[in-house]
Amino acid sequence: MDIWCDIGSGGGLPALVLAILAAGEGALTNFILIESDTRKCAFLTTMITEFGLRATVVSKRIEDAEPLEADVVSARALAPLPKLLDLAVRHAKPGGLFLLQKGAQHENEIDAARDSWHFNHECVRSQTHADAVVLKIKEVVRV
Repeated sequence: MDIWCDIGSGGGLPALVLAILAAGEGALTNFILIESDTRKCAFLTTMITEFGLRATVVSKRIEDAEPLEADVVSARALAPLPKLLDLAVRHAKPGGLFLLQKGAQHENEIDAARDSWHFNHECVRSQTHADAVVLKIKEVVRV
């Protein structure tokens, strides 16, 4: 059974959509959404219950949540990549995959992250915005 951790889940994008799609496919992935805003947590919990999703909400700051050993860690519009990797790495299992949505400055963020991190990455172009990408990052090691 895979664990997918979405950090800074906000209103549930992409985690709720992915959990709905996974449920439709019969996947056994457990989604864990980390969000510190209690109002957003209440919304996320309601949506998870209403749709009967394999998901839970952790109502804590990302850095205060227990490490999750997730197979996949995702985030959208949360922080610049160097800071984002600091937050995300503690929730991934060794060899985990990071799927991080980034905007027009993604190349600059990748360069800045290389000061503190070694990693392999692939940029997957967004289908909804010409300047946006999803960074698929693997083999992350702090320098």
